[in-house]
Amino acid sequence: MVDKLLDEHIYSEIAELLNQQGYRRPGGSARPGRHETCFTTLRVAYLAHRYKLRSRYDRLRDLGMLTKQEAAARLNIHETTLTRWAEHGLIAKHAYDGQHYLYELPVSNLPRKQCSRWNRLVDRATALKVAMAPKPSAEVEGGVV
Repeated sequence: MVDKLLDEHIYSEIAELLNQQGYRRPGGSARPGRHETCFTTLRVAYLAHRYKLRSRYDRLRDLGMLTKQEAAARLNIHETTLTRWAEHGLIAKHAYDGQHYLYELPVSNLPRKQCSRWNRLVDRATALKVAMAPKPSAEVEGGVV
């Protein structure tokens, strides 16, 4: 189950999901009164290491995700700009541990560096969301109008 969850979640999220679903550590605890011990981030990391599961980092790299340095170099921007673009949703970021991310560059409509004084980042992110939203159909239900 941990192997399957590693495709979409980091260790802390996996521990939380397992605890929410009522799973408990095998064997519980040797200490009296602690037989219902919950999963922790460290315990999930131990299980992944013990059973030689592929890390979240390796799984994301196999999907074509880039490090901050690689993505910034490909877009010819500074790493700080990349971080800001990811915060505003222009580029997708995926966590591989609690503090580090890999970045997914869009296949089309790559963002370009622009003067933020005249074309604010917030406005660009809003325009991108509007452009990506599904359009309502022009058909009218119920027949003739």
